[in-house]
Amino acid sequence: MNKNKADILVVGICASGKSSVVDRLQELGYQAKSCAQEHSYVKSLWSKLEPNFMVVLDCDYETIRERRDVQWGLNRIKMQKERLQHAIENCDLYLQTDELSIEETVQIIVDKYQQ
Repeated sequence: MNKNKADILVVGICASGKSSVVDRLQELGYQAKSCAQEHSYVKSLWSKLEPNFMVVLDCDYETIRERRDVQWGLNRIKMQKERLQHAIENCDLYLQTDELSIEETVQIIVDKYQQ
């Protein structure tokens, strides 16, 4: 058995809620993992974790600025999204989290995963 196995792999750009979503999924009994930073997501990691279900969380520039209280440039956010292109193209669920609470995000993931 692969100890790195993930039922649900959650990746996304900064301030998308990855850590909170994974914590909640784990509380619900799912073997959930996340990539701490968008640049730690690479195809080889995806293969190593062998996720059954991959979720990409995204949010807009203004949401990132509000949630992180940072003044990052648009180029930095664009680079983050470019690094996640493989994940975006291969995910089972892509979610914009701007208007979603953590609980709403988790519920959408659980509902889709159980389909």
